[in-house]
Amino acid sequence: MNLQNDVKELFAYWIEERLCVLERKSHDDEKPWSDDPVFQTTYFCNVDREQDRVTKWIRERYSPHVDCHHFTANIVLSRFVNKPETLANLPYWHEYFEDQPDNIWCEVMSKPGAWGSAYIVSTNGRRQPKHEYIAGLLERLFTQLYGPPGTVLGGTLATAHRRLQAVQGLGSFMAAQVVADLKNTKGHPLADAEDWYAFAAPGPGSLRGLSRFHQRQVTATKFEGALASARQWLYNNGYKLLVQDLCNQNLQNCFCEFDKYVRVKNGEGRSKRKYNGV
Repeated sequence: MNLQNDVKELFAYWIEERLCVLERKSHDDEKPWSDDPVFQTTYFCNVDREQDRVTKWIRERYSPHVDCHHFTANIVLSRFVNKPETLANLPYWHEYFEDQPDNIWCEVMSKPGAWGSAYIVSTNGRRQPKHEYIAGLLERLFTQLYGPPGTVLGGTLATAHRRLQAVQGLGSFMAAQVVADLKNTKGHPLADAEDWYAFAAPGPGSLRGLSRFHQRQVTATKFEGALASARQWLYNNGYKLLVQDLCNQNLQNCFCEFDKYVRVKNGEGRSKRKYNGV
């Protein structure tokens, strides 16, 4: 086995081991759920995004409102916060968004520890508190995204992704997270989008992971081809059953988590999210 294939096999291993950790936890097995010290101490998202804790909470609390007027805007709100303990303290359902100093958003989101740690939520260089900046973004969002679910966003995931990015402050990465939530919501028009399986948007982590896998730099312009060739290698080398049910959004997320795994394993850096798996 050459060194390039070593890295590719390591990627397949990461998927297999992450699935095994989920299975052992679901069976209430005792720790450690992995013999791999990196898995024991580092937080990783699930192979299937729908198995993540925040996604499950959103499914329970938000998805039943799929037919409501501002469903998409509320999904964006939930992903920016990305912390069930905080979301539970916000109004159950938002029909509009008011950017006022004394509203409940400012009261809840100005507190330390209010934001989830999975995504980097910034003010994009503006000198103002994060909760005030995101309040402005959400106010624009609730104004621009209206109508029946899917109507404004168009019939494909790619169109929805572009439409979301038209809101100032909503970038490609976060827009893709929202698209993933919408396409996996039963009853939403995007659940039947023709590009449900094929669509994916690159993020910095997934580009780094793909670069490791291919042993060459993968840029955003080369993302689709690199993802397709990675899937093909896995199909051709005995891992078809492992990845064939993973849509491209889940597969690209695996590359993001794989980059984190290799960085920790090789001592190139530390993960900001620790994990008590021992």
